[in-house]
Formats: sequence, C-alpha cells, structure tokens
Amino acid sequence: ASTKPFKSFINKRLDSALGDGIDIGDYVTMRNGNVEAQHMFALVDFYPFGDTWFFGGLRLSGGYYNGDLKLTADLGAKDTVLANDAEFKLGDTWYKYTAGDNQGVATAKWSVSGPYAGLGFDLGLFSGFKIYMDAGVVFTSDAAKLDLQIAGAGLSQSTDGTSWTPVNVSGLNSNKAEALADAQHELDKYPYYPIVKLGFMYRF
Repeated sequence: ASTKPFKSFINKRLDSALGDGIDIGDYVTMRNGNVEAQHMFALVDFYPFGDTWFFGGLRLSGGYYNGDLKLTADLGAKDTVLANDAEFKLGDTWYKYTAGDNQGVATAKWSVSGPYAGLGFDLGLFSGFKIYMDAGVVFTSDAAKLDLQIAGAGLSQSTDGTSWTPVNVSGLNSNKAEALADAQHELDKYPYYPIVKLGFMYRF
C-alpha cells in the first residue's frame, strides 16, 4: 500500500488542520505538513471463532512488515506571518530573522521492518465483499530519525534577547545538533510502530 494515490487529498487535509500554524514551543510555529508512506505486509490470519455468527469475523494476524513513513513540515517563528522580525530559541541562544519568509524544515523519517501482531475484524457486505479494520504493532528496533534545516542567511543571534550580532554558524549547528539529540533520545524510547488499517476485501 502507498499514500501516493491519495497524497494530494491527505496533505490538503493536513494543511487544513494546521491552519495558520500550530505553536510547538520556543516561539516556533509549524505549518505546511506533508506525509508520505508505503508499506508491504506478509500476514497469516487466524479466525479463533470459525464461522460463529458475528464473532466469526474476529481474527488474529501475525507476520512481517516492511515500510517507510516520512513526515515533513515548515517551521517558522510566530511573527513570520506578519511583517515583523521573527525570533526563535535553540538551547540558551535566541535567533532572529528580519522580516521575511525565512523558515526551517523539520523531517521525521521512519524506516520500519519487523514482526507484526494485530487484532482485526471483518464485516460481510454481500457476495464475499467485506470491510475490515485492523489494529496492531510492528516490533522494530529502530525509532523515527529526525532532521532539521535552518537557513543561516539573514540570521542574527543573542544570548539575552536584546543585543544582536551576526549568527555564529558553528554555534547554530551545535545548538541544533543538541536539540535534535535531546528529541531523538526521547523518540528512541518508543521503537514500536503502531498501525491502524481500514479497507475492503473480497473473500472466496
């Protein structure tokens, strides 16, 4: 399965949900989200209740999963929407763009492979056609990987938020790396990949 056939629909709905931006802390706003995903399953389904009325559609699923999920979003300071200076903070340092469209791009990419276990239910419609819903988890040893791009052009910095000097690029990269490492450390605690599926099937 892949999001490609529905990519435009999904991302329009995501942008609508983000609206003018969502505040994510440190004076940063997230806008313009984008989702890409594709995956493959090899599964075995077990129906513990056989053909029992209603409960016959309940099934246990197990197998192997392989896929990718990529999330990207534009990050801008709160005032980027206005014609004001845009400020944000990384570590103990303040950074500022003078009025403009300067912004960063955050990326989370999850390459997942591993055994899958889930619980599902099939509901018959007619002539062998069914709708189904699954909920399960992939047991993977890898968590999502984060990246952050910040444009250095036109950027100033300050340690007190009042006195500004041209940006120290090596210091910016160091603060960015520290922020990413902190976030990655938290993500690494959650290597399990949850999945919810809804779809149609034909059983014969």
